[in-house]
Amino acid sequence: MPDIIDVRDLPEDQVKLLQKFVEFLRGRAKSEVGPQAELKDVKFASWPLGATGALSRREIYDYL
Repeated sequence: MPDIIDVRDLPEDQVKLLQKFVEFLRGRAKSEVGPQAELKDVKFASWPLGATGALSRREIYDYL
């Protein structure tokens, strides 16, 4: 694949647009390669009260 694109006759604003488009395509290609890898990195916030498991409505409102 070519590593160089000839943009010598284009105005600078169009060259910048091409650069942004190429960066967009690279990011899109990375996300298509490993969508499962992104899911593994998800971290949920922990509950500050330290309760684990199921709580009844009464237990929740008794705390308040």
